[in-house]
Amino acid sequence: MITEFILSVIVAYLIGSLNASIIFSKLTGKEDIRTKGSGNAGMTNMLRNNGKKSAAFVLIVDGLKGVLAVLLVRLFTDSIIWMCCASFFVVLGHVYPIYFGFRGGKGIATALFSIGALPHGWIISLILIGLFLPLVYFTRIVSIASLTCTATYPLLVYLFNKESKENIIYSFIILALLFFTHRSNIVRLIKGQENKFGGYKK
Repeated sequence: MITEFILSVIVAYLIGSLNASIIFSKLTGKEDIRTKGSGNAGMTNMLRNNGKKSAAFVLIVDGLKGVLAVLLVRLFTDSIIWMCCASFFVVLGHVYPIYFGFRGGKGIATALFSIGALPHGWIISLILIGLFLPLVYFTRIVSIASLTCTATYPLLVYLFNKESKENIIYSFIILALLFFTHRSNIVRLIKGQENKFGGYKK
């Protein structure tokens, strides 16, 4: 019990706090990504300001840390509750990184990869990616794609893993967290002020 708690809460949060955008900025001597563009320490803002290679690095690192946090727990237990805790806290660490003044990203990539490491999660992640990409292509608004995929997640969990009540409950918890991190985007969407992909958020 103690090992599972440490891995799924403390270690997962510390792993999540390793924000790739901020680390990349520091290692390359570039300006802190949080002072540029939208001010968000995530892949989209990195792409807009530093290009495709930088964004790819961020996507890979932020995604893999989500997978790592869940897989570490799976080495010690098959409890879905602890796995979901690991997924939640690695995302929470990304959003509120302890190493960087609790100012991080919005958690989509980390969440997507971490839920992919949950039981039956890989197929759900693939479907969400398949939904995300065309939405970005046709709408040119990343937040619409992110929020749509987030809202779709509980339905997919029910379809593919409905025997796990814990997983279903968790899907709504992570939905609430990700909608909270996108609250400013939601306001801009309602007002019709959200910038399209390629531009800068205000």
